[in-house]
Amino acid sequence: MENVTKAKLVAEGLYDQPTCDMMTAAEAETLWQLHQMGAQAFDAACDELASILGHDKSQLSDKQKADIVEEVEFLAEEFDEADVAGRYQRDVTPLIACLKRHHELGLQIMNVRDVIVARSVPEHDED
Repeated sequence: MENVTKAKLVAEGLYDQPTCDMMTAAEAETLWQLHQMGAQAFDAACDELASILGHDKSQLSDKQKADIVEEVEFLAEEFDEADVAGRYQRDVTPLIACLKRHHELGLQIMNVRDVIVARSVPEHDED
């Protein structure tokens, strides 16, 4: 099971093999699940934006889909920066809720990755 999850992480381009080799099976599984949930949150944000723009997602052209993805990527970056200031706290729309979920999952991914990196850095003795 461990190798299957790590192989999926590499195949999806999420991590390289040396990084996966440093992960425990539990970390690999957790990261896989978090990345899947993050992708779902991003897709939900795209659906919300399409709805706000009055588009039926099944009728979107490739250009419209690309524009929506680009806009959601921008909004996600803006949300990540603005969340610290609490700018979106008072106006929680379905789109903001999706962006918040995406942001929170990204933070969880970073926390797991930080543990892996910290474990892989050799300790230095103080002289």
